[in-house]
Amino acid sequence: MSKHVTLNAQKRTTSGTAAARRSRRAGLIPGVIYGARQDEYPIQVDAKKFGEILRASASENFLVDLKIEGAKEAQKLALVQDIQQHPINNQILHIDFNAVREDTEIHANVPIHLTGEAPGVKAGGVIEQQHHEIEVHCLPSNLPDSIEVDIGELELSDTLQIGDLAFPDGVLPTLESDVIVVLISEPRVSAADQAADDEAAAASAAASAEAAAPADNKAAEGDAG
Repeated sequence: MSKHVTLNAQKRTTSGTAAARRSRRAGLIPGVIYGARQDEYPIQVDAKKFGEILRASASENFLVDLKIEGAKEAQKLALVQDIQQHPINNQILHIDFNAVREDTEIHANVPIHLTGEAPGVKAGGVIEQQHHEIEVHCLPSNLPDSIEVDIGELELSDTLQIGDLAFPDGVLPTLESDVIVVLISEPRVSAADQAADDEAAAASAAASAEAAAPADNKAAEGDAG
């Protein structure tokens, strides 16, 4: 199950683009906290510390114990709901924290990890993973780090669906049971290989035509005589 860590935060007294830029220059990440029947308000967290927690997490949806300086309730259990990053340098620009209650179910995306070696792959098949993460709902204490999916028995053309997966107690997927998660597809012929095959077939046909031409000419000469 997911283990949440403590993250210090400060309630921000200002908001807006200029204030967010000042926070980032100071080594902080601006964010907002909402949910759990509370008022929404801006906060900020240490960029280095949050980066360490994020790198150690299997998913971008994880739980943290926020200790918020300047807030009425100094401590909040929160789910990291959304992380906005710069499209080029991947700098974290903003974080949405969803405050949750221990006795209330949450929705979160959990990564899917494939384990085992599929016999179908050894036979030349290709693994096609349709979903790399899955949304689940559960109590915060039951949130898993990941869902392990064993593909060790999959042959060519076999599939694993949501209904085939094993979820921890108290954890349920939001997708229907017949949704395909992973399949072992038949070997595909690449465009280059197909072009090579077509070229070889054309060359073979041309050679056959050339070999047949002298025989046809001799037959024609015989008929003329």
